[in-house]
Amino acid sequence: MAFREEAVIARNELRRNLRSKKGIAMFILFVLGGAVPSIVQILIENAERAAHIEISAEDQKAAFEQALRVLYRGDLEIAKYLSDCPPVLLFLFQGTMFFVPLLTLLIGFDQIAGEVQHRAVRYLIGRAHRHSIVIGKALGVWGVITTMVLVLHSVVWGVLLVRSQYPVATTLSWGLRLWAFSVAFSAAYVGLVNLVSSWFKTPILALFVGAGVAFGLSIVRAIVLAFGESAEVATYVFPATYERFMISPSPLHAIGGCALAIAWGALAVGLATQIVRRRDL
Repeated sequence: MAFREEAVIARNELRRNLRSKKGIAMFILFVLGGAVPSIVQILIENAERAAHIEISAEDQKAAFEQALRVLYRGDLEIAKYLSDCPPVLLFLFQGTMFFVPLLTLLIGFDQIAGEVQHRAVRYLIGRAHRHSIVIGKALGVWGVITTMVLVLHSVVWGVLLVRSQYPVATTLSWGLRLWAFSVAFSAAYVGLVNLVSSWFKTPILALFVGAGVAFGLSIVRAIVLAFGESAEVATYVFPATYERFMISPSPLHAIGGCALAIAWGALAVGLATQIVRRRDL
């Protein structure tokens, strides 16, 4: 019964966001966002042809691998593994990881605070348990993020397939993996935004505090990383750390990274349910 309540609330949240003007605007924005990296790559290739610069596939891969070593702080294993990935897909993945916290905040900051402010939560409580409302709202927002990220990535996949730059299997294999990693990563921030939204009765406060918390996490993580390997264990507190597991050549590490991100989000949602259970609504 509880699962049915959560499914209904999640479906309504998904429908409300995707059918609204905000949902249409997001769809257009993400289609355009997917076109940008493809256009940039085409422009770079055209500039190389115009300048009569010819770089062999082996040299391109070697240069890409060298850049990955710098990006991942000298991790040769990850650099070699990712060098087989179409660069535009990896850059898209990195961009998605950067913007997912902001996207999640913009979509979900009012998921609970908005209901409390307008007293709509009292209507919901009469039809569902409080914990079902919180969990259903989180699942609905996660569904919106999953859909929007799929729109973004599928545009780039389509361009690569049309241009036949890479084998179909390579494009789809890497594309689906990186999309799945992005979705798993977003679960952590869905939980965080859900938790922050449960604290407040005013959505605008939830928005600003959520932005501050997300920004604060990135700053604190950067400070912890500055201590080097001695503080590596402490970085597990931060969702961004799990990216390194996701992109590992080891399937078990990749699955573990996804599981950690989802578990982080689930823990935050669990805390949010406890807050809402105890609040006077």
